[in-house]
Amino acid sequence: MNSKEFLDLIPFNGELNRFESYEDISLSNINSLSLVLSASFLRKPRKIAVCLPTLYDAQTLMDGLMDYLNQDDVVFYPFDEVLRIESIGTSKEMVEERINALTSTCLDKPVIFITHSAATIRLIRSKETFQSRIFTLEINKDISRKELLEKISLAGYTRVNKVQHCFEYALRGEILDIWSANYLDPIRIEFFDETVEEIRVFHPETEISYKQIESITIVPASEFSLSKEEKEVGSEKLLKALSERKLPKLLFDELSERVRPNLDRILNEGMDETNSRYLLYFDDNCKTVSDYLSEFQVYIYHPIDFLSSANNFENEEIDFFNDLYKNGQALEKERIYDSPEEVLLSLNHVSITNEECKFKTVDISYHNTNLATSTNFISNLIDDGNNVKICLTNERRETLINHLDEENVAYSIYPEVGRIQIVDFGINSGFLISSENEVFLSSNEIFGLAKQSGKFLTRFKEAKILKKFDDLEIGDFVVHEDYGIGKYIGVFDLNGLDYLKVQYAGEDNYLYVPLSKFKLIRKYAGKEGSVPSLDEIGGTSWARRKEKIKKRVSYLADKLLAINAERMAKPGYAFMHEEEMEHAFANDFPYKLTDSQQKAWDDISKDMESPHPMDRLLAGDVGFGKTEIAFRACYKAILSGKQAAILCPTTILAKQHNEVAIKRFKGYGVEIAMLSRFTPKKEIENYIKKIKEGRIHLIIGTHKILGSEIEFNNLGLLVIDEEQRFGVTHKERIKEITTNIDVLTLSATPIPRTLQMSLLNVKSLSLLTQAPQNRMPIKTYVTKYDEGLIKEVIARELGRGGQVYYLHNRIDSIYSKAKKIQDMFPSCVVKVVHGALSADEIGDVMNEFYDGDIDILVCTTIIETGLDIPNVNTIIVEDADHFGLAQLYQIKGRVGRSNRLAYAYLFYKEYNNLSEQGQKRLKAIKDFTELGSGYKIANQDLNIRGAGDILGKEQAGFIDSVGYDAYMKLLQEVMNEKNISDQSKENKPLIIKYELSFSLDSHIPPSYASDSDRISMYQELNEITTFKDLQDYEAKIRDIYGPIPEEVRNLFLKKEIEIYLNDTFVENFVENIDKYIITISPQFMARDGVINLIEKALSNFSNDIIVRFTQKRMIIYVNRTPDYLVLLYNILSSLYSIKNN
Repeated sequence: MNSKEFLDLIPFNGELNRFESYEDISLSNINSLSLVLSASFLRKPRKIAVCLPTLYDAQTLMDGLMDYLNQDDVVFYPFDEVLRIESIGTSKEMVEERINALTSTCLDKPVIFITHSAATIRLIRSKETFQSRIFTLEINKDISRKELLEKISLAGYTRVNKVQHCFEYALRGEILDIWSANYLDPIRIEFFDETVEEIRVFHPETEISYKQIESITIVPASEFSLSKEEKEVGSEKLLKALSERKLPKLLFDELSERVRPNLDRILNEGMDETNSRYLLYFDDNCKTVSDYLSEFQVYIYHPIDFLSSANNFENEEIDFFNDLYKNGQALEKERIYDSPEEVLLSLNHVSITNEECKFKTVDISYHNTNLATSTNFISNLIDDGNNVKICLTNERRETLINHLDEENVAYSIYPEVGRIQIVDFGINSGFLISSENEVFLSSNEIFGLAKQSGKFLTRFKEAKILKKFDDLEIGDFVVHEDYGIGKYIGVFDLNGLDYLKVQYAGEDNYLYVPLSKFKLIRKYAGKEGSVPSLDEIGGTSWARRKEKIKKRVSYLADKLLAINAERMAKPGYAFMHEEEMEHAFANDFPYKLTDSQQKAWDDISKDMESPHPMDRLLAGDVGFGKTEIAFRACYKAILSGKQAAILCPTTILAKQHNEVAIKRFKGYGVEIAMLSRFTPKKEIENYIKKIKEGRIHLIIGTHKILGSEIEFNNLGLLVIDEEQRFGVTHKERIKEITTNIDVLTLSATPIPRTLQMSLLNVKSLSLLTQAPQNRMPIKTYVTKYDEGLIKEVIARELGRGGQVYYLHNRIDSIYSKAKKIQDMFPSCVVKVVHGALSADEIGDVMNEFYDGDIDILVCTTIIETGLDIPNVNTIIVEDADHFGLAQLYQIKGRVGRSNRLAYAYLFYKEYNNLSEQGQKRLKAIKDFTELGSGYKIANQDLNIRGAGDILGKEQAGFIDSVGYDAYMKLLQEVMNEKNISDQSKENKPLIIKYELSFSLDSHIPPSYASDSDRISMYQELNEITTFKDLQDYEAKIRDIYGPIPEEVRNLFLKKEIEIYLNDTFVENFVENIDKYIITISPQFMARDGVINLIEKALSNFSNDIIVRFTQKRMIIYVNRTPDYLVLLYNILSSLYSIKNN
């Protein structure tokens, strides 16, 4: 069933016709509006704009419309509702949405435009200006490079080396990569001189093109974009206004310090929402979004609330800028809003109110918890006199039908008539049309979980990778395989060849490494903030360090081997495979498992069904779905008559697991007990008795479940959440109770894939690598500390019924900070939590916060891991420059866990007072913020943490001492020596023993790629060991950099020759000044008829080679001719063909 057919089932009682007649209309709520709006648009597509009072209202409507309309049919124009923000960096999610929305107004295409009061009155450039910045490129059309760059610059794009995010462009020779907001992926344009030869869409992660298109329309990167001339004129006006402010010198200097950095950013990076307060100096004719909506039917939802909200924003702005101006902290024309009354007058609109509604929908307040209890819920609705339509698609529909059949509940499949109808259509939440006694149910009411989470900001793509970690920047520490740790100084040309210059300990101690030998060098990676000591060239410290570490790694490997052998020797319990019951339990989960979840579950099932005790680690970020896998394992154990236990490091995590488990296991006859400090004593005594008798199946708790008073009747599985957070005593007790039961450990720190492969046969690891779909982005600001802003953002969050984390990471002043915040918000509950409190005190506070009894929690980094509180959607971090990116990444992850937009405010003190290290870190935080919400950023520090968690503290120290890559190499060497790494034939890489020396005729010229790209290319080329990979890589280089020059083509030819040389038919290879000597292996020569075939093949090259036979081997002497590469290639490819035929 399609959306139009579904909406035809809704009795609109004439309101749909009124809506289409463009008259004032009355609707009960935003759900009613989404139904009417969708039905009207599908019946009669046109340009419609809806303005709502708040950003949250607009987001709710967006989510509702997405049930019925295509993504391209709806655009969203959101602006943050915070006034005082003056940040140096902000995440770009909303900008992409706004640009896409404004672009849609310039196209001749029906669309629904959703916005809210703060965005409606926000000052921006006019539609005419915006439209003039849009330009199109077509195949076979000419454009000069100068004109093209001027257009891109005018549109406000940022030049980068590699395009990975919206509003970026890169220029490499004849190739232009650009990412415009109206495309889901970036576009690659290839020129032949000034003619557009090809236009391709490419994946930002792989950089590989996947589709050709005929043309591309490039839209502005900002609604505030300024031309070079406008910047110059505006700059003069701004500086004139500054110079005319008659202020005492100290105040004038302060104002100047505020204005000039903003002006520099406007001139160098362009204007954005954080400095658009100066727009009136650059544009005398700026407008609001109303200028873009002249062709739209405009509806204002709840006009009284809308105007009241808009007036509040304007009044706040007037007070704010007036105060600043009086105190000498602002210029006269600073503002961001237009008058709401004037904006409303310019909008030709009708109203949507909620008075005397003829079409009224009511949200269904009761949510069923799972499928097993849904029949009672449906029966109650029928008993109340309602007709019920259950709206489900695909598997969920089949699951419900099977369940209703088992329960003997009468139903019909639409269009058959009946009191209970199953409709083949999915909606996000159910509703009741009370006047008609019609109930529409979604999977939320049937299964206890929504079809999917909110679709707000659907066009925004998460950052897949911050940058290739191996990209070198000047000043980075590097590790040379033979010489140890040095500092990268740059790429230098010596006698026509490129060299990496690396500084070592001592005065003027530099090592020059040819680019072609870059494989010997890796970027140093230790835990964040660790600064390694430089080694000496020719010193012994590096070799000694490596040797010591190798011995300890060998000891670790032996220990892991012994533990693994002991586990395999122990008799365990082979759990049964109860297919029908397991399948029913799995089907009750309304989401499809991700590929990595499915793989993890398959591995865990296999482990549990084997006769040896399982000891598996399941690693994945918070929200990647570890809990569901753990519950399936628990249910599998319970089906085999065993008990399962989940051990949590804190009471609050135990409580969280318990609440989810009660919902998930409802209807499956699983008795659950939670043991923690918050469980009443009498209840605990009762639970202990039931656990001993086997009447409790699943036990969830803190270290209380490790107590001697707890006697399990038949424990079969222990799930340990965040084992590294337990103390030594608890770990010893865990060892005692897990000698022959299955153990599944959960970790939120990602484990590096390389480590998983190295430990494959000694440690069972499962990695969850895929993020959940539609996770809300976290709108992030990096800004100077400002108490007025802090007060505003807290008030904004509390105003929408949310809670706030305030991170103040100094225990000595945390209570005075909490008092300050309490004074700002006297009627709110403010409490403090930090690491110096006892575990019980921390547990009490976190429990109150989790239950919603605390509004603002002033805390230290103790909140970094573990908790999932959907109602907390603002986090304020003081002194963000004191944190590493990995820490900030985990801290930010505490918010954005519901269907509301979340905010992170990263504050720093005066920039000039920061240390050089602090300024560098702040720049990294700014880049990290602007690149996206950081959810999937490849973060080496997290890998290092993960490795340390698995291998222990000593090994974590070793990683710092030699760098992550060098450590991993040592680990792999040890595992190979002990024959325990993953060395199955298909995984075993070809070892490259023979290489051709470097020469000027085969290299990557500086004109073809940037220094860092060339370094990466040499490194990637070095790691290739198969013809297929080489072919794919050559195609990728051609795609990214354009036609391959002869020197690079020779480099690929050389690599192909090296792959031949390292095949089994070559026993030895020697390179001399004037000749190459190839020894063919006796095994190959011994094959029947091979000598005749070789003689025939080599006869073509008789002038340039000499062939000799000795000791059953053939030795070929190849003269070094001008075409030596082609000659070598032809000889070796001929022999390879003979070998494989």
